[in-house]
Amino acid sequence: MKVRVDLYVNLKKYASSGDSSFEIQIESGATIKTVLEVLKIPKEEKLVVLINGRNADESGRLKEKDTITLYSPISGG
Repeated sequence: MKVRVDLYVNLKKYASSGDSSFEIQIESGATIKTVLEVLKIPKEEKLVVLINGRNADESGRLKEKDTITLYSPISGG
């Protein structure tokens, strides 16, 4: 199945195509964890994960045409 991935902030470096928004082909029933593995994003990387604009975690199951948004938490003062 195909899903769309949008990478922001310092996660853009994991986009193999050079474009921070792209589609990838993954197996049916895959999870966010699968996407992270495909993109080779280290487990230590701090992430905010959204599926179709809603908060999710690595166990979130994906469906055809879902949009996965990944970005680093931003802090400041």
